[in-house]
Amino acid sequence: MATTSIDPKIAPEIIARAAEQYRSGVVPSFIPVLPMMTLKGHPYTITDYAPFEPIYKLDQPKRSYYKTGRQVAKTTNMAAHSILQVGTQPHFSLLFVAPRYEQVRRISANYVRPFIEQSVISRLLQNKSVENSVLQKTFLNNSRMYFSFAFLDADRIRGLSVDGINYDEVQDIDSDFIPIIREVITASRQFGMEKFFGTPKTLDNTLQGLWEDSSQAEWVIKCGCGLDNIPSADHHLLKMIGPDGPICAKCGKMLNPRIGRWIHAIPENMATDAGYHIPQIILPLHYENPKKPGHLPDYATEKWLDLLKKQNRYDQTKFMNEVLGESCDIGVKLVTLTDIRNVSVLNKNEWRNALDQLNKYSHRVLAVDWSGGGEDGLSTTTYCVVGRNVHTGKTECIYTKRLHATGHHEEAKILLDVFKAFRCFIFAHDFGGAGSVRETLMIQAGMPVDRIVPFVYVRASVKKMVEFRKPPDGSGGRGYYSLDKARSLVLQATAVKAQQVLLPEYESSKDITQDLLALMEDRHDSPGGSDIFLVRRNPKLIDDFAHALNFGCVALWHAFNCYPDLSKAMAIKLTPEQANFAEPPNVTYE
Repeated sequence: MATTSIDPKIAPEIIARAAEQYRSGVVPSFIPVLPMMTLKGHPYTITDYAPFEPIYKLDQPKRSYYKTGRQVAKTTNMAAHSILQVGTQPHFSLLFVAPRYEQVRRISANYVRPFIEQSVISRLLQNKSVENSVLQKTFLNNSRMYFSFAFLDADRIRGLSVDGINYDEVQDIDSDFIPIIREVITASRQFGMEKFFGTPKTLDNTLQGLWEDSSQAEWVIKCGCGLDNIPSADHHLLKMIGPDGPICAKCGKMLNPRIGRWIHAIPENMATDAGYHIPQIILPLHYENPKKPGHLPDYATEKWLDLLKKQNRYDQTKFMNEVLGESCDIGVKLVTLTDIRNVSVLNKNEWRNALDQLNKYSHRVLAVDWSGGGEDGLSTTTYCVVGRNVHTGKTECIYTKRLHATGHHEEAKILLDVFKAFRCFIFAHDFGGAGSVRETLMIQAGMPVDRIVPFVYVRASVKKMVEFRKPPDGSGGRGYYSLDKARSLVLQATAVKAQQVLLPEYESSKDITQDLLALMEDRHDSPGGSDIFLVRRNPKLIDDFAHALNFGCVALWHAFNCYPDLSKAMAIKLTPEQANFAEPPNVTYE
């Protein structure tokens, strides 16, 4: 737990009320002083947003997760709490992170700024002498707010040092970026808190992965018949949607969600990872008559009718995600288990068997994905030997292995031995991150420099899939090959589906080759109207082999101009009629 202390010079009223709560045995909270914040001309309270009460406690767990439907005031409450936290804690720095710039700009300009400027304590928070830009706000007590975004990468966040992080729309942030972003709080001695807010998508999504490690609290509403109604998909959520408002899943009588209380499914996680699920049906603004607050409606309100229309109009996945705040469906895997089984037809994944097959291959590549050193301890250095079969022209993974708990020097020695034993022509590897350091060790260990193909993943590229990048003149740096991550991984997956990339016998290699199952499609609308296609990792799985195989295949195909003919392999060919329909002859375009 991290505790927020309050500067007595800023808000003595908070001190007095917090002391009163201490004496009465109530957990200290910002809630008594929330009315000092103003929203749309009125003092802000959580009277209609009781499920957000945990966010205002002064004692906070290291990590909090809010898995919510849309339009439940998650961003409003995130902003209100953040201003109170920063405004009452001198020298406190807080970072807001969203996937895109427009999203984080909206938080800064449409939520944080109005709360600051309209609250009764605004003159105690800021004046014209402090910075008040969209991406950074400074306060009179020397506290700061930073605003940044991390859709395609997290590089712009590196270098900051803060005490807390608020992630918004975390479902659209790559799970691999979170350890990178988290580094900005490692120097915070007293705090280092994180809050994650988002509306879930698939069961393989970043938010769902975080949720599964949390306390998984639900807003439980007791009915007069004795049933504790639990608004989660695994319990009573869908049965609680009545014709006029929330109803008991057992007796069908109207429920009053205002009397609900949080119950944690995994209470032992509360102190470190507290998770809260907030669907629309437990918020009064979605079921209650605004003219009679606190009263159960005797007929469906306009908002409730809208909710029912969405249930009929939306597909099941969208309704579960957007309205009920529940993850639903499975994200689209690039490669399925059936695909892996279908191509796992080579010899057993054993050293001697693999060496006995070398005469089948005209060229061989040793490819490596280095351990990322992730905090989950799952990422490992994984290598594979890839060759082009001289008889079939197919690309085959001859041998693959993970290297567990080895130092960089030991890794270099092992890989050099593999390179020599398999008489490889190319050494391909991930040059990003610590890859440059490992490459230096490989060269020092005897790897010929002209045999090394260093790859650096790039995202959303509109250029060539593979392109050599020269170092800046006079920099003394190392050239490398940029590799479009999404396009190359989709090409690899398609080649696997077309059985143009083959793997070792299934039972002997499945513990490694099943890394391919970690790769998921992720499509996003862009401001220009076209889709942005990304490839993300299932946060619960590792993908080391998938990238090692990708580096090996691309290095082989690019170096020897032997990209697989996937249209021929998958028997895809346009008839003359189809070709004319797609591109009519003798047409001039202006």
